[in-house]
Amino acid sequence: MNRYLRALLLILAAALPALPAHAAVIVPITRDARMTPNTAQTFTVTVTPEMLQRKLALSFLARLDSQSLIGSTFSMQIKVNGTPVETRCLLNKPPETEMLDGLELDWFGNNRWRVVYSPDYEACNRDDKPACLVGGHAYDFVLNLAGLLKAGGNEISIRHSRGDITNDLLLRDVALVDAPPKVNSVVFEDPSAPLPVIAPIDRSKVAYHLEFLPGGGMQVSVGKLTLTVSSKFSYPNAGWNALGSATPTQEGAWNPVLVNLRGVPQLVASGKSYHVTRTITSLSDHIAISDTIKNLTKTDLYLSFKHMISTTGLSKPEVFVHGLRSHIGQGNDVGGDNPTVLVRSGDDALGLVAEDDVFRAQSAQVATTTPAECGLLDEYFMLEPGATYEVRWSIYPVPNGGYYDFVNAVRRNWGTNFTLPGPFAFAPHPTKKKELKSWLADARIVTLEIPRPEPGVLSHGLAFLKETGEQQRLKDQADRIRAAVPGTKVLQYLHVYITRLDDAVKAYKDAAHLGADGKQLSYPAGNWKPTFWLFLPTTTNAYGREMNKTFDLVLDQLGFDGVYWDELTYSAKDIAYGLSDGHTAIPNKQTQTVQEKVAFTPLYCQAYQVQQAKRVLDAGKILIGNTQPVTETMTKLHFPRFIEAWNPIKLRNAHLYTPLGISSPDKVHSELDIVPSIRSHLQNGGLWYHYYVLDKVQLTHPTAAAHLFPFTPIELHAGYLIGQERILTAKSGLFGWGDKSKVRVFVYTPDGLPVKDFNAPQREIKGMTYTELRLPQGGIGIIERVK
Repeated sequence: MNRYLRALLLILAAALPALPAHAAVIVPITRDARMTPNTAQTFTVTVTPEMLQRKLALSFLARLDSQSLIGSTFSMQIKVNGTPVETRCLLNKPPETEMLDGLELDWFGNNRWRVVYSPDYEACNRDDKPACLVGGHAYDFVLNLAGLLKAGGNEISIRHSRGDITNDLLLRDVALVDAPPKVNSVVFEDPSAPLPVIAPIDRSKVAYHLEFLPGGGMQVSVGKLTLTVSSKFSYPNAGWNALGSATPTQEGAWNPVLVNLRGVPQLVASGKSYHVTRTITSLSDHIAISDTIKNLTKTDLYLSFKHMISTTGLSKPEVFVHGLRSHIGQGNDVGGDNPTVLVRSGDDALGLVAEDDVFRAQSAQVATTTPAECGLLDEYFMLEPGATYEVRWSIYPVPNGGYYDFVNAVRRNWGTNFTLPGPFAFAPHPTKKKELKSWLADARIVTLEIPRPEPGVLSHGLAFLKETGEQQRLKDQADRIRAAVPGTKVLQYLHVYITRLDDAVKAYKDAAHLGADGKQLSYPAGNWKPTFWLFLPTTTNAYGREMNKTFDLVLDQLGFDGVYWDELTYSAKDIAYGLSDGHTAIPNKQTQTVQEKVAFTPLYCQAYQVQQAKRVLDAGKILIGNTQPVTETMTKLHFPRFIEAWNPIKLRNAHLYTPLGISSPDKVHSELDIVPSIRSHLQNGGLWYHYYVLDKVQLTHPTAAAHLFPFTPIELHAGYLIGQERILTAKSGLFGWGDKSKVRVFVYTPDGLPVKDFNAPQREIKGMTYTELRLPQGGIGIIERVK
């Protein structure tokens, strides 16, 4: 570089605001840039052969222009000379980040980079808002450009890739810099540290004390922790009736009375609009609460209720909301898949969980600091005139334990520790001519993809009944898979809520899934065609009866081994307008009255879900579903259901049923990514199912997935899972079942290769056998029981 050019670059660099401390500017590109949605800016950068000898990176700050912090989204695409810059290029921070409310996020996904909504380049790095990021680095990106640059002119294109938002993408301090060392997110274990002894712990009986407080409240003591639990029930015209809350009631007729009915405590309270009978049952490991609510009016009654644990006086308690640990005691979530809150202080904890169908489906979870409390609430509950409903929820004392001990207790009582078969994978479409045998080396159960009679045309729903050619192609593909790997079970994809046929809109008008505007919901034509229309099948409507024929076609006529049921719980929206399930209403928040009766789709379609699930299982076939159950009724039906673990933190949504998550295609680009993906699932208390693109991932050897199943859960933990058949772990330890089981051990390195002749000595502790497992850094281990 000549001295005049060097001087010019120094002058330009001085004009730019300070870059991150690790970045030495080599080529300044621009001070500021602004891109409106769906637009890009392309910068031409000249790189000399001398520069090309250095390790260069692209450095900049980025944000979505917003008046306040409202989260983040994948919204930025970067290409250098036409080649996408992806997650492997990120140098200055780990590929994942975490918000202060506990939500973990990936910096790269859906082929885009995540950008935060922010009013400036500082707010999201503070520690006073739930949307702030732990450890900062909310705005700065340093991306390795090794192999992407060339001598001479280079085009760097940065695109605002979201056309569905109005916020502009802003950049600052864009420059080529010396590449810093890559920040690694893996926390390595100390190979010489003492190993923890890990085995299942019997927590079926725990010590706690329950005391009833004046006004209907409860006080629970567990270990050194004593917390109060109170309840509130709304009544028409914006008032609240309280049980144990310090907030005075506003309805004069409310008068809670504690009685003893044959040794079982009952709390009876009546208002002008409803009557509540609370039954409290102390069990060996939890307290079961039943609130039988009767509508005393002759009109539909909206009734919001909340059950809260007071955290006043606790010093920095750990609070988990829907399985998510908040760093600042604040957070909120919704959903019946993990309808829980937990507060832990010191060594002990107390948790709440919704139990019955309606409360689970409608459940929201919240933690606040003003007031200092966390709990469960329902803001949709409705009773028809004169109706009665039993709302059930439980209090779980957790002595000397935390979130996963709470989860394991709920799982035990819900009966969700049943055997999970696998491995499972998505098979290629028949139009893809690929050699199947090596790709199926790990799979025991596969599902074919969405029927696709021609490119871009997907035969969702009832359309599949008309595609006889596609039916035969899928049947032939199933036969090829079974021939390639005998014993493989082949399922067929079904989706009951969406249909491609336009004429179905008129034919099944009574089953249309309507939005708030009264129009039928749809997935507009995009990469597929034409439009997909949303419907709600029931056991009594014509759409449901016609949809039954797709199950008959797949199981009987085409002879598949089972069904993969996509979006089993619901599709697109969980509320349907123009219908009623008898227990759901949109409220008028000002008056706390019914504004509009609606249907919660998991409740409205539940009888149909049960009917068709039993139809598959009773035929001796395999059923695997996408999404977890959100009602007690569906939880009692036992078959594998996974969640889409684009980020493994989503596995918290699967902790109470089948802890399965399909891997993300964004993260599994080759065989080398499989063990890190399995490991990340284990660290989040979950099991791994294949989900990668066949064109990108070709297996040359069996992987660790071959040793994950079958798996019957005993306990879930962060970093390891204990099952009846095997223990799966991403951490080192002395592992056993508290007996004298004989085992064989499989250990895999981070690159996915098995470690031959791995030394895993057996140790005897108090007459029981344990396996000493010191894993290679970044590896995983499987301890398999030998019968």
